Amino acid sequence: MYKLKLTDMKFIKILLATCISIPLLTSCGGDKQVKEFALQFGNLAQGNKLDSLKLMYPGIEAADSVALKFNPDDIKITEGEKDGVYTINYGNDVSIEVVTEGDGDTAKLQVADSKGLFAWPKDRMEFAKKTGMYKAGLADANLASRMNDTTFIKQLSFDFANELKSNVTVSSWRVLNGNIFGAPLGRYVIARFGCTVKNNTTYEIPGSYYKVNYRIVRRHMGMAYWEDTFSTSSGVFKGKNLKPNGSASYSLEATNISGNPGLMWNVSDEELFNKFFTPKGNEYDDYLKNKKSVEKTNDGKLSGSYTLTGAVGKYPITMEITISGTDVKGRYCYNKNKGSYLNLTGVVSKDNIKLNERN
Repeated sequence: MYKLKLTDMKFIKILLATCISIPLLTSCGGDKQVKEFALQFGNLAQGNKLDSLKLMYPGIEAADSVALKFNPDDIKITEGEKDGVYTINYGNDVSIEVVTEGDGDTAKLQVADSKGLFAWPKDRMEFAKKTGMYKAGLADANLASRMNDTTFIKQLSFDFANELKSNVTVSSWRVLNGNIFGAPLGRYVIARFGCTVKNNTTYEIPGSYYKVNYRIVRRHMGMAYWEDTFSTSSGVFKGKNLKPNGSASYSLEATNISGNPGLMWNVSDEELFNKFFTPKGNEYDDYLKNKKSVEKTNDGKLSGSYTLTGAVGKYPITMEITISGTDVKGRYCYNKNKGSYLNLTGVVSKDNIKLNERN
Protein backbone atom coordinates (compact mmCIF):
# COMPACT_ATOMS: atom_id res chain seq x y z
CA MET A 1 0.00 0.00 0.00
CA TYR A 2 1.24 3.45 -0.92
CA LYS A 3 1.96 5.66 2.08
CA LEU A 4 1.58 9.38 1.92
CA LYS A 5 4.79 11.27 2.29
CA LEU A 6 5.23 14.78 3.63
CA THR A 7 6.61 15.78 0.22
CA ASP A 8 3.17 14.96 -1.33
CA MET A 9 1.33 17.62 0.73
CA LYS A 10 2.26 20.39 -1.70
CA PHE A 11 0.64 18.48 -4.57
CA ILE A 12 -2.54 17.86 -2.50
CA LYS A 13 -2.88 21.55 -1.68
CA ILE A 14 -2.59 22.48 -5.36
CA LEU A 15 -5.20 19.85 -6.29
CA LEU A 16 -7.68 21.06 -3.65
CA ALA A 17 -7.24 24.68 -4.71
CA THR A 18 -7.94 23.74 -8.31
CA CYS A 19 -11.12 21.84 -7.36
CA ILE A 20 -12.48 24.73 -5.28
CA SER A 21 -11.87 27.31 -8.00
CA ILE A 22 -14.11 25.39 -10.43
CA PRO A 23 -17.82 25.63 -9.44
CA LEU A 24 -18.95 22.18 -8.37
CA LEU A 25 -22.09 20.23 -7.71
CA THR A 26 -20.61 16.79 -7.16
CA SER A 27 -17.12 16.72 -8.70
CA CYS A 28 -14.04 18.72 -9.67
CA GLY A 29 -14.60 18.28 -13.41
CA GLY A 30 -16.18 21.35 -15.07
CA ASP A 31 -17.67 19.37 -17.97
CA LYS A 32 -19.11 16.80 -15.60
CA GLN A 33 -20.56 19.50 -13.40
CA VAL A 34 -22.34 21.19 -16.34
CA LYS A 35 -23.61 17.80 -17.53
CA GLU A 36 -25.01 17.01 -14.09
CA PHE A 37 -26.58 20.47 -13.91
CA ALA A 38 -28.19 19.87 -17.31
CA LEU A 39 -29.62 16.53 -16.15
CA GLN A 40 -30.88 17.94 -12.87
CA PHE A 41 -32.53 20.91 -14.57
CA GLY A 42 -33.97 18.74 -17.34
CA ASN A 43 -35.52 16.28 -14.92
CA LEU A 44 -37.13 19.07 -12.90
CA ALA A 45 -38.42 20.73 -16.06
CA GLN A 46 -39.76 17.45 -17.36
CA GLY A 47 -41.78 17.17 -14.15
CA ASN A 48 -42.85 20.86 -14.35
CA LYS A 49 -41.36 21.48 -10.87
CA LEU A 50 -41.50 25.28 -11.06
CA ASP A 51 -40.72 25.94 -7.40
CA SER A 52 -37.49 23.95 -7.61
CA LEU A 53 -36.61 25.37 -11.01
CA LYS A 54 -36.82 28.94 -9.66
CA LEU A 55 -33.70 28.25 -7.58
CA MET A 56 -31.81 27.41 -10.77
CA TYR A 57 -33.59 29.82 -13.12
CA PRO A 58 -35.15 32.91 -11.43
CA GLY A 59 -36.56 34.16 -14.74
CA ILE A 60 -38.84 31.14 -14.99
CA GLU A 61 -41.36 32.97 -12.80
CA ALA A 62 -42.68 34.57 -16.00
CA ALA A 63 -43.82 31.18 -17.32
CA ASP A 64 -47.26 29.65 -16.80
CA SER A 65 -45.60 26.25 -17.03
CA VAL A 66 -42.74 24.52 -18.82
CA ALA A 67 -42.66 21.69 -21.31
CA LEU A 68 -39.63 19.50 -21.88
CA LYS A 69 -39.10 15.95 -23.06
CA PHE A 70 -35.53 14.86 -23.63
CA ASN A 71 -33.16 11.94 -23.87
CA PRO A 72 -30.07 12.37 -21.62
CA ASP A 73 -27.88 10.97 -24.40
CA ASP A 74 -29.04 13.73 -26.76
CA ILE A 75 -27.95 16.63 -24.53
CA LYS A 76 -25.37 18.84 -26.23
CA ILE A 77 -23.25 21.30 -24.29
CA THR A 78 -21.44 24.18 -26.01
CA GLU A 79 -19.03 26.55 -24.31
CA GLY A 80 -19.67 30.23 -24.90
CA GLU A 81 -17.16 32.86 -25.92
CA LYS A 82 -16.95 34.05 -22.33
CA ASP A 83 -15.56 31.88 -19.56
CA GLY A 84 -18.17 30.11 -17.47
CA VAL A 85 -20.97 30.45 -20.06
CA TYR A 86 -22.56 27.36 -21.61
CA THR A 87 -25.44 26.60 -23.96
CA ILE A 88 -27.26 23.36 -23.15
CA ASN A 89 -29.39 22.00 -25.98
CA TYR A 90 -32.02 19.38 -25.11
CA GLY A 91 -33.30 18.90 -28.64
CA ASN A 92 -36.83 19.68 -29.90
CA ASP A 93 -35.82 23.37 -30.18
CA VAL A 94 -35.34 23.69 -26.41
CA SER A 95 -32.13 25.18 -25.02
CA ILE A 96 -30.91 27.06 -21.97
CA GLU A 97 -28.01 29.41 -21.43
CA VAL A 98 -26.07 28.72 -18.23
CA VAL A 99 -23.65 31.11 -16.55
CA THR A 100 -21.25 30.74 -13.66
CA GLU A 101 -22.06 33.12 -10.83
CA GLY A 102 -19.73 33.95 -7.98
CA ASP A 103 -16.16 32.82 -7.28
CA GLY A 104 -14.48 30.22 -5.16
CA ASP A 105 -16.68 28.47 -2.62
CA THR A 106 -19.75 30.51 -3.59
CA ALA A 107 -19.51 29.81 -7.33
CA LYS A 108 -22.55 28.10 -8.84
CA LEU A 109 -24.26 27.55 -12.16
CA GLN A 110 -27.50 29.32 -12.95
CA VAL A 111 -29.78 29.59 -15.99
CA ALA A 112 -29.77 33.08 -17.49
CA ASP A 113 -32.04 32.52 -20.48
CA SER A 114 -33.94 29.88 -22.41
CA LYS A 115 -35.65 29.18 -25.70
CA GLY A 116 -38.60 26.88 -26.34
CA LEU A 117 -38.93 25.93 -22.65
CA PHE A 118 -41.89 28.05 -21.53
CA ALA A 119 -45.28 26.51 -22.21
CA TRP A 120 -48.59 28.29 -22.80
CA PRO A 121 -52.20 27.14 -23.21
CA LYS A 122 -52.86 25.92 -26.73
CA ASP A 123 -55.41 28.63 -27.56
CA ARG A 124 -53.10 31.42 -26.36
CA MET A 125 -50.17 30.10 -28.37
CA GLU A 126 -52.31 29.75 -31.51
CA PHE A 127 -53.49 33.35 -31.10
CA ALA A 128 -49.88 34.51 -30.57
CA LYS A 129 -48.76 32.79 -33.76
CA LYS A 130 -51.68 34.12 -35.82
CA THR A 131 -51.17 37.74 -34.71
CA GLY A 132 -47.37 37.76 -35.04
CA MET A 133 -46.82 37.94 -31.29
CA TYR A 134 -44.87 34.67 -31.47
CA LYS A 135 -41.63 34.59 -33.44
CA ALA A 136 -39.51 31.47 -33.96
CA GLY A 137 -36.24 31.66 -32.05
CA LEU A 138 -37.49 34.31 -29.66
CA ALA A 139 -36.04 34.02 -26.14
CA ASP A 140 -38.57 32.80 -23.60
CA ALA A 141 -38.27 35.97 -21.51
CA ASN A 142 -39.12 38.11 -24.55
CA LEU A 143 -41.98 35.82 -25.53
CA ALA A 144 -43.34 35.93 -21.97
CA SER A 145 -43.27 39.71 -22.06
CA ARG A 146 -45.31 39.65 -25.25
CA MET A 147 -47.73 36.99 -24.03
CA ASN A 148 -48.38 38.98 -20.85
CA ASP A 149 -48.86 42.28 -22.68
CA THR A 150 -52.52 42.84 -21.80
CA THR A 151 -52.47 46.29 -23.40
CA PHE A 152 -52.07 44.68 -26.83
CA ILE A 153 -55.21 42.56 -26.44
CA LYS A 154 -57.22 45.48 -25.05
CA GLN A 155 -56.07 47.78 -27.84
CA LEU A 156 -56.70 45.19 -30.53
CA SER A 157 -60.20 44.30 -29.31
CA PHE A 158 -61.13 47.95 -28.75
CA ASP A 159 -59.97 49.04 -32.22
CA PHE A 160 -61.67 46.08 -33.90
CA ALA A 161 -64.98 46.54 -32.08
CA ASN A 162 -64.96 50.29 -32.66
CA GLU A 163 -64.36 49.79 -36.37
CA LEU A 164 -67.14 47.21 -36.60
CA LYS A 165 -69.65 49.35 -34.68
CA SER A 166 -68.88 52.41 -36.76
CA ASN A 167 -69.93 50.42 -39.83
CA VAL A 168 -73.33 49.47 -38.45
CA THR A 169 -75.47 52.60 -38.70
CA VAL A 170 -79.06 53.68 -38.16
CA SER A 171 -80.68 56.25 -40.44
CA SER A 172 -82.67 59.32 -39.44
CA TRP A 173 -86.44 59.04 -39.22
CA ARG A 174 -88.45 59.43 -42.41
CA VAL A 175 -92.23 59.82 -42.74
CA LEU A 176 -93.72 56.77 -44.43
CA ASN A 177 -97.33 58.03 -44.44
CA GLY A 178 -99.63 60.24 -42.34
CA ASN A 179 -103.34 60.47 -41.45
CA ILE A 180 -105.33 63.30 -39.87
CA PHE A 181 -107.93 62.57 -37.19
CA GLY A 182 -110.22 64.67 -35.05
CA ALA A 183 -111.86 68.01 -35.49
CA PRO A 184 -110.88 70.55 -36.43
CA LEU A 185 -108.49 69.16 -39.04
CA GLY A 186 -104.85 69.23 -38.07
CA ARG A 187 -105.36 69.01 -34.33
CA TYR A 188 -104.33 65.38 -33.98
CA VAL A 189 -101.89 64.05 -36.55
CA ILE A 190 -100.69 60.46 -36.46
CA ALA A 191 -97.98 59.53 -38.91
CA ARG A 192 -95.94 56.40 -39.51
CA PHE A 193 -92.21 56.99 -39.17
CA GLY A 194 -89.50 54.61 -40.32
CA CYS A 195 -85.75 54.09 -39.94
CA THR A 196 -83.23 51.60 -41.28
CA VAL A 197 -80.25 49.86 -39.68
CA LYS A 198 -77.53 49.20 -42.26
CA ASN A 199 -74.78 46.62 -41.81
CA ASN A 200 -71.76 47.75 -43.85
CA THR A 201 -69.56 44.87 -42.65
CA THR A 202 -68.87 41.39 -43.99
CA TYR A 203 -70.15 39.82 -40.75
CA GLU A 204 -73.59 38.38 -40.03
CA ILE A 205 -74.73 40.17 -36.89
CA PRO A 206 -77.39 38.54 -34.66
CA GLY A 207 -80.34 40.72 -33.69
CA SER A 208 -79.65 40.00 -30.03
CA TYR A 209 -76.41 41.97 -30.32
CA TYR A 210 -78.06 45.39 -30.62
CA LYS A 211 -81.23 47.44 -30.13
CA VAL A 212 -82.66 50.70 -31.45
CA ASN A 213 -83.80 53.35 -28.95
CA TYR A 214 -86.28 56.11 -29.79
CA ARG A 215 -88.39 58.88 -28.23
CA ILE A 216 -91.85 59.81 -29.52
CA VAL A 217 -94.29 62.67 -28.93
CA ARG A 218 -98.04 62.13 -28.68
CA ARG A 219 -100.77 64.80 -28.77
CA HIS A 220 -103.84 64.34 -26.60
CA MET A 221 -106.95 66.36 -27.52
CA GLY A 222 -108.78 68.45 -25.00
CA MET A 223 -112.24 70.02 -25.34
CA ALA A 224 -110.60 72.80 -27.35
CA TYR A 225 -107.26 72.94 -29.13
CA TRP A 226 -105.75 75.15 -26.40
CA GLU A 227 -106.51 72.36 -23.94
CA ASP A 228 -104.53 69.81 -25.95
CA THR A 229 -101.60 68.21 -24.13
CA PHE A 230 -98.44 66.47 -25.28
CA SER A 231 -96.47 63.62 -23.79
CA THR A 232 -93.07 62.17 -24.59
CA SER A 233 -92.14 58.55 -24.08
CA SER A 234 -89.20 56.28 -24.83
CA GLY A 235 -89.20 52.97 -26.60
CA VAL A 236 -86.92 50.23 -27.86
CA PHE A 237 -86.92 48.13 -31.02
CA LYS A 238 -85.42 44.71 -30.58
CA GLY A 239 -82.62 44.10 -33.05
CA LYS A 240 -83.15 42.02 -36.19
CA ASN A 241 -80.58 39.69 -37.72
CA LEU A 242 -78.34 41.55 -40.17
CA LYS A 243 -76.83 39.80 -43.17
CA PRO A 244 -73.41 40.94 -44.40
CA ASN A 245 -73.98 44.29 -46.14
CA GLY A 246 -77.67 43.86 -45.37
CA SER A 247 -80.23 46.02 -43.58
CA ALA A 248 -83.32 45.91 -41.35
CA SER A 249 -86.25 48.33 -41.26
CA TYR A 250 -88.27 49.59 -38.29
CA SER A 251 -91.42 51.74 -38.09
CA LEU A 252 -93.89 53.19 -35.59
CA GLU A 253 -96.86 55.54 -35.34
CA ALA A 254 -96.64 58.80 -33.42
CA THR A 255 -97.68 62.44 -33.50
CA ASN A 256 -94.03 63.40 -33.77
CA ILE A 257 -90.54 62.13 -33.12
CA SER A 258 -88.09 63.56 -30.60
CA GLY A 259 -84.58 63.38 -32.06
CA ASN A 260 -83.10 60.59 -34.15
CA PRO A 261 -83.08 56.89 -33.32
CA GLY A 262 -80.01 55.54 -31.58
CA LEU A 263 -78.32 52.19 -32.06
CA MET A 264 -77.10 50.62 -28.81
CA TRP A 265 -75.04 47.45 -28.43
CA ASN A 266 -76.00 44.67 -26.03
CA VAL A 267 -72.57 43.02 -26.16
CA SER A 268 -69.13 44.15 -25.04
CA ASP A 269 -66.13 44.93 -27.24
CA GLU A 270 -64.56 41.67 -26.08
CA GLU A 271 -67.61 39.67 -27.19
CA LEU A 272 -67.58 41.30 -30.62
CA PHE A 273 -63.84 40.65 -30.89
CA ASN A 274 -64.12 36.99 -29.88
CA LYS A 275 -67.04 36.44 -32.24
CA PHE A 276 -65.80 38.09 -35.42
CA PHE A 277 -62.06 38.84 -35.31
CA THR A 278 -59.82 37.04 -37.81
CA PRO A 279 -56.05 37.71 -37.51
CA LYS A 280 -54.03 38.76 -40.54
CA GLY A 281 -50.62 37.99 -39.01
CA ASN A 282 -49.20 41.50 -38.66
CA GLU A 283 -51.25 42.78 -35.71
CA TYR A 284 -48.46 42.69 -33.13
CA ASP A 285 -45.91 44.30 -35.44
CA ASP A 286 -48.38 47.10 -36.17
CA TYR A 287 -49.01 47.48 -32.44
CA LEU A 288 -45.28 47.85 -31.74
CA LYS A 289 -44.85 50.37 -34.57
CA ASN A 290 -47.79 52.41 -33.31
CA LYS A 291 -46.50 52.18 -29.74
CA LYS A 292 -43.14 53.63 -30.80
CA SER A 293 -44.94 56.35 -32.73
CA VAL A 294 -47.01 57.25 -29.68
CA GLU A 295 -43.93 57.41 -27.47
CA LYS A 296 -42.24 59.66 -30.01
CA THR A 297 -45.31 61.88 -30.30
CA ASN A 298 -46.04 62.54 -26.65
CA ASP A 299 -43.23 60.85 -24.73
CA GLY A 300 -45.57 58.05 -23.72
CA LYS A 301 -47.27 60.22 -21.10
CA LEU A 302 -50.77 59.62 -22.44
CA SER A 303 -50.50 56.49 -24.58
CA GLY A 304 -52.63 53.51 -23.58
CA SER A 305 -56.12 52.77 -22.29
CA TYR A 306 -57.77 54.64 -19.44
CA THR A 307 -61.00 54.40 -17.42
CA LEU A 308 -62.17 57.73 -16.00
CA THR A 309 -64.97 58.32 -13.51
CA GLY A 310 -66.59 61.53 -12.38
CA ALA A 311 -69.84 63.46 -12.60
CA VAL A 312 -71.53 65.95 -14.89
CA GLY A 313 -73.83 67.93 -12.63
CA LYS A 314 -75.56 65.39 -10.43
CA TYR A 315 -75.09 62.49 -12.83
CA PRO A 316 -72.15 60.07 -12.34
CA ILE A 317 -70.30 59.26 -15.56
CA THR A 318 -67.84 56.54 -16.62
CA MET A 319 -65.54 57.11 -19.58
CA GLU A 320 -63.28 54.54 -21.28
CA ILE A 321 -60.74 55.96 -23.74
CA THR A 322 -57.73 54.68 -25.66
CA ILE A 323 -55.08 57.13 -26.85
CA SER A 324 -53.04 56.18 -29.89
CA GLY A 325 -50.70 58.89 -31.14
CA THR A 326 -52.85 62.00 -31.34
CA ASP A 327 -56.10 60.06 -31.85
CA VAL A 328 -58.55 59.34 -29.05
CA LYS A 329 -61.32 56.74 -29.26
CA GLY A 330 -63.64 55.57 -26.55
CA ARG A 331 -67.09 55.49 -25.05
CA TYR A 332 -68.91 56.97 -22.07
CA CYS A 333 -71.95 56.19 -19.99
CA TYR A 334 -74.15 58.19 -17.63
CA ASN A 335 -75.55 56.12 -14.80
CA LYS A 336 -78.96 57.56 -15.65
CA ASN A 337 -78.73 55.73 -19.00
CA LYS A 338 -78.62 52.40 -17.15
CA GLY A 339 -75.37 51.19 -18.66
CA SER A 340 -75.95 52.30 -22.27
CA TYR A 341 -72.67 53.52 -23.76
CA LEU A 342 -72.19 56.22 -26.38
CA ASN A 343 -69.09 56.39 -28.56
CA LEU A 344 -66.72 59.33 -28.66
CA THR A 345 -63.62 60.44 -30.53
CA GLY A 346 -61.05 63.09 -29.84
CA VAL A 347 -57.65 64.58 -30.50
CA VAL A 348 -54.62 64.97 -28.24
CA SER A 349 -53.08 68.42 -28.37
CA LYS A 350 -50.02 69.65 -26.55
CA ASP A 351 -51.89 70.73 -23.44
CA ASN A 352 -55.23 68.86 -23.44
CA ILE A 353 -57.58 66.34 -25.00
CA LYS A 354 -60.54 67.53 -27.06
CA LEU A 355 -63.43 65.06 -27.13
CA ASN A 356 -66.33 64.86 -29.57
CA GLU A 357 -69.49 62.81 -29.03
CA ARG A 358 -70.31 60.26 -31.70
CA ASN A 359 -73.42 58.07 -31.53
